[in-house]
Amino acid sequence: MRDYMPTHAMLFSRVLVVLMLLSLLEGALRVSVASPPAAGPSPRLPDINGNGVVDLQDLATFAGAYGSSPGDPNWNSAADFYDNRKVDLMDLMLMAVDFRKTCRVYDFNDLSGWNASSGSWSVQNGALEGLGSSEPGLIYAGDATWTDFTFTAKVKIAADSPRAEVAICIYVDPQDFYWAGLGCWGHRVSISRTVGNVSQELAFSGDIANVDRDVWHTVSVSVSDGTVTLYVDYSLELVANDSTFESGLVGIRTWNSHVIVDYVTVVGSTGPSANDVLYADGTSLRSPSGQEVTLAGTQIDYNTLQRDVWFNMDDAQKIESYGGTVLELHALSFSDMMPQRGVIDQNWIDRLDMWVSWCEDTRLYCIINFRSFDYTLWGRVAPVWFLDGHYSYPWDKTTWNQAAIDFWDVDNPLQEDNRQAILEGFQFIANRYKNYEYVLFGLFNEPFNGNDLVNSVNAEHLSITYARFVERIVDTIRSTGAKQLIFVDAPYCWLYTSHFEPVNRDAIIWEDHQYVTTNSDISQWKTVLNHDVQTYVYDFQKPFYVGEYGFISFTDGSISHDFPNWKQVLQEEVNFLKTLHVCGYSWHEYPLLYGEYYDYVSNTFTADESEYILKTIYG
Repeated sequence: MRDYMPTHAMLFSRVLVVLMLLSLLEGALRVSVASPPAAGPSPRLPDINGNGVVDLQDLATFAGAYGSSPGDPNWNSAADFYDNRKVDLMDLMLMAVDFRKTCRVYDFNDLSGWNASSGSWSVQNGALEGLGSSEPGLIYAGDATWTDFTFTAKVKIAADSPRAEVAICIYVDPQDFYWAGLGCWGHRVSISRTVGNVSQELAFSGDIANVDRDVWHTVSVSVSDGTVTLYVDYSLELVANDSTFESGLVGIRTWNSHVIVDYVTVVGSTGPSANDVLYADGTSLRSPSGQEVTLAGTQIDYNTLQRDVWFNMDDAQKIESYGGTVLELHALSFSDMMPQRGVIDQNWIDRLDMWVSWCEDTRLYCIINFRSFDYTLWGRVAPVWFLDGHYSYPWDKTTWNQAAIDFWDVDNPLQEDNRQAILEGFQFIANRYKNYEYVLFGLFNEPFNGNDLVNSVNAEHLSITYARFVERIVDTIRSTGAKQLIFVDAPYCWLYTSHFEPVNRDAIIWEDHQYVTTNSDISQWKTVLNHDVQTYVYDFQKPFYVGEYGFISFTDGSISHDFPNWKQVLQEEVNFLKTLHVCGYSWHEYPLLYGEYYDYVSNTFTADESEYILKTIYG
């Protein structure tokens, strides 16, 4: 939205400053402050609002308290993560490392979510108690797989414990895990690795005789970038360089000992699995809890996203408040993300991070979608390097469209270097967002749309080679470990073929765009969508998503002139979509609404009309 409240100006400035500092600190300090740096009181988690994610709301609260100490009007003890009575650079460093990460706190009211692999485990007086015999006892939390994380447990070896030993574990399976803690292998502190049920000590110090019983200790293990680091009572004890296990569950291990665990915290990235992301179940979608989901959304296109004054966190919250569940970041440009072949523009990625964070923070699913390479009404959209070295200069519309056809025709080797660069781009995006619960991957918006070189001779061949290259993109995304759904646009060769080749990959969603226009009425619109459902749902056996709907004028008239009954048309569209076997639908598009970018350009809808649209598409 365009307007900012003047009273927010100072906080907004603080957030911008802290964001810049975060950008500088996040990479450089990741390992050094993944755990507390010195002995002292237990640091607070940077999840200030307690919603389980270190997000923009936490950042805004932190920015408001930055530089303060007790007695200052902006003092906030919750932002003093190290409890040293000041909100300073050390707190900012922790925020930089943990920003956008998940935080989880386990208080032991019962054993819900914990799985005992061996040993005797129970909850007594709000604490976890473990009794191990001559065999090791192991219990782990099965609700999340963690990467790049810090695992902390407040533990005590009971006074009656036969052996002074306790370890916290990074658990993969009963025969494969890291374990680090006190008293292991007869040493005061130790880091170990078990692979195939064969254990090896990786680092150690001191003697078990120096391990205290009946004393609380805070033990932390950080696993990041091939390094396992052990802290005891916030002091660095050991570092082991090992990358055998880059992710795992968190657990507690005993050996012939009686241990008590007061609480456990984890801060890191939780890797999605089939059970903790939106997933495809046949031709439907289900939430991690198993409930069937029908997405209802809209798009924000690239032009709007370049102007944050037009769309920001307030708009994401507004969409969520009306009942919206998905927002497509629509028709992003490879030219901007990768201005040179193989070179990613970090500033562009930083902006994408910000847009994605708005969706994550408001629990809106976010589809990252790119514009195709055909020459369109907006002119050239493919990168310059797409043609450079392949086609004779000067380049015109025909050259750009031929390059697009050559790109999708995988039987033509001319564009293979560019295909590889595009695959590298999707690999980068997948790696960056594979641990985001609400990110969904789109591929290319309306390939071949507007390409006047598509004809009756090449159309069917291109639809087949298109499917083959889409399979390569999907495989590239999956190679990163990303399990989120992938949206695949139909190839837009409407005039010449009704034959679309299946994409033989799991967890994909077919997408098509259909409008009521000045050339086709609501009845024709329904007929086309029924055909789409038959093709994608019943023939291909995949979920189908109506990625764009609404109305388009092919005249110079306004919406109200060409569609005087547009409200009734929109309501009828929504009512019909609710009867179809589709997994979701997205009205095109949010920037047309009152106060947004295209409204500023063309004055499309009034405030009341915009209110009607939001209530209708999300109702």
